[in-house]
Amino acid sequence: MAQYINMQQTEYDEIQTKLAAIHEEILTGEETIRNKIIELTQIEGGFYVALISTQVHSLLSTLEGYALEKIKESFEMTEQTISAFADAVIQIDVVDE
Repeated sequence: MAQYINMQQTEYDEIQTKLAAIHEEILTGEETIRNKIIELTQIEGGFYVALISTQVHSLLSTLEGYALEKIKESFEMTEQTISAFADAVIQIDVVDE
């Protein structure tokens, strides 16, 4: 009885490409939202309140620094995990006849 997975490198490459695109879309969306909030909370931005806007900018600055870096690291680790999984499957993808 054969144990044959038969997953091709191109399939893994496609998964990695799609995953990277999703991650990029998320990061781009986050940046767009963050910039829009900054724009709105500027003087004459439509939602400016002196003390609140300062706190919002502080929060967004923290998110942009620490939290966003952690998100990027998580995405990178996910992509590496998929790659390691693909490598492992390729190593065991054999035909027993």
